[in-house]
Order: sequence, then C-alpha cells, then structure tokens
Amino acid sequence: PSFEYKYDNSGLFSATVRATDNDGASDTASVDIGVAGAISSGPSVFYRFNESTGPSIDYSNNGLDGQLFNIDTGVSGISKNQGDWGSGEAYSFNASDQSKVEVGDDPALDVTQNFTLASWVYIRESSQEQIIIGKDDDTNGRSYTFGILDSSSVKGRGVQCYVNGGSGNVGDGGDPNHVFHKLNSKLAKNTWHHLACSWNSVEENASIY
Repeated sequence: PSFEYKYDNSGLFSATVRATDNDGASDTASVDIGVAGAISSGPSVFYRFNESTGPSIDYSNNGLDGQLFNIDTGVSGISKNQGDWGSGEAYSFNASDQSKVEVGDDPALDVTQNFTLASWVYIRESSQEQIIIGKDDDTNGRSYTFGILDSSSVKGRGVQCYVNGGSGNVGDGGDPNHVFHKLNSKLAKNTWHHLACSWNSVEENASIY
C-alpha cells in the first residue's frame, strides 16, 4: 500500500510507519524526509546602486525601493559597459558615517525557505567588520546577516553568513537558532569581489562563495 501526507511548510521532517499483520504482529520504520520550498520566479529584491540620487530603485517585482543614508553616489563601478544594467557607477559606503540603504519591512524579505544573498563589493578596508546585507528586527534582533569579518575577530577573518530566523542576538553558540558560517580567507583590498551566501532551509546550513 502507499499513502501521501501533505506538509504545510518546507523543512526536515521525521515520519514513522507502523505495519500490523492479521495475527497482531507489528513493526515500525522511521525515515527523515526533506521538503524543499518552491523556487520563486525572480529575486525578492534587486538593486543596481547606480542612481545619482535616492531612492535606490528595486528592479524586482516587489517595488522595495531603498532610502539612502550618508552615501556617496556616482563612484566608479564594476563596468562602464553594462548596457541595460546601468551606467557602471556605484555607491560608496563609509562605516564612520554609518552609510546604508534602508528598506522597510516586507514579507518578501522574510526567511521561510531556501534563499541566496549576493553582491558585488569593492573592499577598501579589511580591518573592520562590514555588513553587506542584513535584516534587523528592533524587537527580536537580526534575522540574517551577510558580511565581512574584521581582522581582529576571534572567529578569524573571512566572510560570514548568519541566519537566525528572527529571535535572539547575533552569535554562533549552541542554540540551534543561531547558525554561523565563515570562509577563512583574506579578501584582497582595492579590487572587486562577487560574494554570495546560499541558505538551505532543509539541511539548515549555508554555503559561501
């Protein structure tokens, strides 16, 4: 015989089956089943960071334009020959000025299944911790963060991808809600890097590229 059970959400589940014969003898078997979420038709957000003034336009279908704070615009970007991709200009962020692009809360930014965070970055200083992408909740702490660890970090220099799910503070302790991954390699300064973090919600781990 065969049967089917529908789970409401993606994730890793444990299923147990018991079989009983006419004499009353029975046995059980268990199996772990990974249920992956559906792949969306496009990115949740997509920014080119080449506008000369704010807002920063979201080129996804969600319209989540970002507000600019203390950002220098119009600096030289990855390429001047990108056609429809834009002018080849970029934003310049400065930690001392708390530069950032801020987007309001939206369900499109929630962590409910697999996702990837990616960005082109030009590193001018490698001795400071630098957040590239992050979602903060003023009440429950950070939901996810993707960035660069500073050279003095006890965890070692490299790239970090932190996924919390929206509760607690940043950390990589024994709490299963705090997942921390790093790539222990020194990123060269004064050059462009394409960095990405892919989160697997079934296995609850991340890969950094």
